[in-house]
Amino acid sequence: MKNYFGLTTIFIFTILQIVSAQVIDTSKIKIESVLKDTSQTNPPLVIIAKSYQDSIVLRWAPGNSILWKYSNKYGYVLTRYLVSKIRSGDSTGIEKLTSEPIKPWTLKEWKSRSPKDDSLAAVSAQILYGKQFKASVKKGLNFDAILQQKADEDNRFSYALIISDIHPFAANGLGLRWVDKNIKKDSAYLYTIYSLAPQNIIHSDTAAVIVRTDDIQPVPIMPKIEAEELDRAVRFSWNSNLTRRKFTAYYLERSDDLGKTFHQTSSIPFVQKGEGKNVFQEDKMSIQDSLPRNYKKYIYRIVGITPFGDRSKPSENLTVMGRDKIPPSRPTNVKAINIKANHVKISWDKRIKEPDFAGYLIGRSQDIKGPYIPLFIKPLNKNYVSFIDTSAAEHGTNFYIVASIDTAGNSSAAPPVYVVMQDSIPPAKPTGLTGNIDSAGLVTLKWNKGKEEDLFGYQVYFANSLKHVFTPVTKGFLIDTTFIDTISLNTLTSKIYYTIVAFDQNRNPSPYSDTLALTRPDTIRPVSPVIKNYVVTDSSVTFSWNPSTSEDADSQFVFRKEINKSWILISKLDKNINSYTDTTVKRLKQYMYSLVTIDNSKLRSRKSFPLTVRIYDSGQRKLINAFSAELSKDKKSIHLKWRQKGKNDSKIIIYRNFDNTELQMYDSTPGKINSYNDYNIQKGNYEYAIKVVQNDGTESRISKLISIKITK
Repeated sequence: MKNYFGLTTIFIFTILQIVSAQVIDTSKIKIESVLKDTSQTNPPLVIIAKSYQDSIVLRWAPGNSILWKYSNKYGYVLTRYLVSKIRSGDSTGIEKLTSEPIKPWTLKEWKSRSPKDDSLAAVSAQILYGKQFKASVKKGLNFDAILQQKADEDNRFSYALIISDIHPFAANGLGLRWVDKNIKKDSAYLYTIYSLAPQNIIHSDTAAVIVRTDDIQPVPIMPKIEAEELDRAVRFSWNSNLTRRKFTAYYLERSDDLGKTFHQTSSIPFVQKGEGKNVFQEDKMSIQDSLPRNYKKYIYRIVGITPFGDRSKPSENLTVMGRDKIPPSRPTNVKAINIKANHVKISWDKRIKEPDFAGYLIGRSQDIKGPYIPLFIKPLNKNYVSFIDTSAAEHGTNFYIVASIDTAGNSSAAPPVYVVMQDSIPPAKPTGLTGNIDSAGLVTLKWNKGKEEDLFGYQVYFANSLKHVFTPVTKGFLIDTTFIDTISLNTLTSKIYYTIVAFDQNRNPSPYSDTLALTRPDTIRPVSPVIKNYVVTDSSVTFSWNPSTSEDADSQFVFRKEINKSWILISKLDKNINSYTDTTVKRLKQYMYSLVTIDNSKLRSRKSFPLTVRIYDSGQRKLINAFSAELSKDKKSIHLKWRQKGKNDSKIIIYRNFDNTELQMYDSTPGKINSYNDYNIQKGNYEYAIKVVQNDGTESRISKLISIKITK
């Protein structure tokens, strides 16, 4: 069952489902039917209860704004059933707790019952009776207006649930709370509630809850809270999983007199969504408050509010103070110059010197990413604009960073600068570069180590062609003289080229080593041939194709397949041949042909897209002889007659044309018959033709046309 209590500020509302592909008569459309929440066919009605010593408090909430709106109009029915008298075992039947359905107060009741200074009561009345946005369809269906009306109703519904959670008085007025004071001790009650909203508009099931009068639950307590001190502000946070179902909202209280008195920082409680990024991280609830000034102690505590409007005990006192978090402006125009041997002069500018500015810190590193080691611990005097480092790495890499620092310890650093040491002699050209590639694409390179004292490392470069620019394959510098690279074998480029460069500690590069060419193991199938043309006769099949475009193609195989049989190899051809004639075919059979290319590594291409052909029988068939037509003596039929051989295994197809319409197949007769009477005649011009169809599927040519005219 969904939890509609606690953290009710955040709601995900269903986007209107607008599905239409036809013309709509907007004058007959009801806004309620368009605004209906399609995400819940039967939105739930949820009820919870809490037992106090002298009463039981009931709270309920509808599942969406549509059910809420119609329930406000028609009301709720609340019933009670005494399940058992715990000690005596007594029980009673179902009884209604109100003679009339429970509805929100009228505007007059709000005005008469609400204290004048109760702002939440005023907001509640505004939610119910304030001016509402209404979409109209008189001039056409305006979906933007409908969306705006839906958003207005959803917002009112959301605020009603929030206020009902934190303000019992308003919950009563909104028709979402009831207090049952007529209870018996040591008893258990079953409460049910259902909405009287019209079932043809929206349907909701009855909600129920069981509560024991002796089950008095204490108000939950707040968990451990963490405080983060900011610049004239403080942020409090805790694990919201521990409070999500206990509290709806929170009051933040502050003491300016070291805990003697506390006051709420806001008349409206805080309601906030958890900030956890995923299920493996702790959800965080946070509240932030501004402070009058930094470095003064303030004491805070947090009070939780339950869905029944009960307040928890205050959390433990949290002593905090605002702290200066604004760093001074960073140095500019930072420079580093090697003045001699291992001496480096660092200089900078700083135009703005803040009141709390304390001085400078300088760090040095052999890598631009750090870590940077401070050259001194105590900040350099704020009036200095230069410093000489006497311990720089003479044959190494020196990066410097200069930072401003204030009295609160805040700092801001300028971008690192690199100093070029006065060493212009590069290492010698690397030698002895060798390597190999295994079947998995793993490349192993080896070379001789240089003899320079200030040798820093090597970088490896590669290219797929000697015409290409060599690209570094290493991200940094290699100290070792062995390097392992992984390359793709799924490429048409057969070779890969490597070279290496040595660097000294001042980043002086050596000349490129001799280029090493390595051949990739062949793992790529050759490209399949493509059949393009074919000619079929009654005794042969000739077809041509585009041979494989792979450079390492070696030969071609021709395969043939009959229906319901396996492929068979019928020929092996040179790689350059692009046509083939099969003279071993039989008439009236169907064949499929496909080709496969073999490369130098004995890798086979996939079979080409198959060619499917049927061998026809073009031999001359028996023709019709002496075909004639005449009107019968009684003029009621046209008599056709002919002569032909081989009558037993054939049939005669008769074609007819009436009054110069299209010649169409009209009837048929067994081949042993040599005449036909057409009784379906009338006045007009007739044309007849016939042909023989053998049982093996072969046909004769159609006969010549015979014309006959009926005048009466």
